[in-house]
Amino acid sequence: MTNIRRFHLKNATVFMTAVCQNRNRYLAGLEAKTLLMDILSEVSLEKGFSIIGYVLMDDHFHWMIDLSGNPSGTLTYKEKRWNISEIMQSVKLRYTRRLIKSGKLQTGTNVWQRRFWDHIICDQEDFNRHLDYLHYNPVKHGYTILPKEYPWSSFERYYAENHYPANWGEADLGNIKEMEFE
Repeated sequence: MTNIRRFHLKNATVFMTAVCQNRNRYLAGLEAKTLLMDILSEVSLEKGFSIIGYVLMDDHFHWMIDLSGNPSGTLTYKEKRWNISEIMQSVKLRYTRRLIKSGKLQTGTNVWQRRFWDHIICDQEDFNRHLDYLHYNPVKHGYTILPKEYPWSSFERYYAENHYPANWGEADLGNIKEMEFE
């Protein structure tokens, strides 16, 4: 087994991807996505980080988080946990346990691939590229024609802040279509 070394930087912005085991569609449907979104928000508050962007697909999700702290101020500095492995483990375990508790999943079923993909954002260009990637993901996977039409992402928030035009995704997006972060 490979030992993956992860950097744990206190004030970093991190892009992460988690994929379901064998690309099974454990995140398909309104109930599954609502549960995952609730868990992402819950873990964010508990661990003291902010969710910058997200997209929930049927067999994986991407999100960007800011580890410099949660604006709600619910945790003190000493209580904040910066370990992204703990953060992702918390999300995956909660999701799996709640599916089992609800009777929608048998005990012992592996919902998630063992590993996850992460990338520490280096600069504004890197930030924009990863945010664009996650917002374009529903188009890339054939869920919709335009990112604005997909309800399970943070695109609408960025659109409301004039970060994107309504028709973003129609025109040439450079190399976003070829990027692979999953």
